[in-house]
Amino acid sequence: MKGNISRLDGMNIILLGSSGLIGEQILNQLDRDPQVDALFCPARRPQAASPKVHFLPMDPNSLPNPGDGNSWAVLCALGTTIKAAGSREAFESVDYGLVLAFARMAKEKGILRFGVVSALGADPGSSVFYNQVKGKMERDLRALGFPYLTIVQPSLLLGKRREFRLGEKLAQTLTAPVLRLIPKKYRPIQASRVAHALAEDLKRTEPGIQIIANEVLWG
Repeated sequence: MKGNISRLDGMNIILLGSSGLIGEQILNQLDRDPQVDALFCPARRPQAASPKVHFLPMDPNSLPNPGDGNSWAVLCALGTTIKAAGSREAFESVDYGLVLAFARMAKEKGILRFGVVSALGADPGSSVFYNQVKGKMERDLRALGFPYLTIVQPSLLLGKRREFRLGEKLAQTLTAPVLRLIPKKYRPIQASRVAHALAEDLKRTEPGIQIIANEVLWG
């Protein structure tokens, strides 16, 4: 590796989960960033976008060859629910299997930066299946050895989703005074804050693993 690298001039971003609550926010933020040259978005359903955004098949083999990995990064906001996926196995195939498949391909292609949205309570030993899957994903991403790995661990997300999620819908009804009574570690968080944290982390010049916990997102 060529020492510490800085962002962002001429940066190319591979964005996974661009149609989701957080991914859409990341897409909008980086699309407006003049220092980002291009956004490559593997997707099952391409959307209308600016000339800077390029949609790809939802297949790790579709990732472009970066040449100089210093100027590339992957931001991953892939995620579903057991209800939407249809089974535990289908959920795990997305939130663990697909994330790791793209990560392995990115590492093989020499990309140095990988940022991912995980979850509060992620732990491979958790008795909660969702947290267990997120924990396994974090553990195995660490093992890949990206020089720059960023893991964001938000609580329940606030924002307008296309699909209904009961826990997040209930969180939307909380008033500001009630939210302030909840410790920052567990307090529901706006998806835009999560997106901003991942985008801002592209400026990080010190290599290593960066964990951005929910209380950090709240500031």
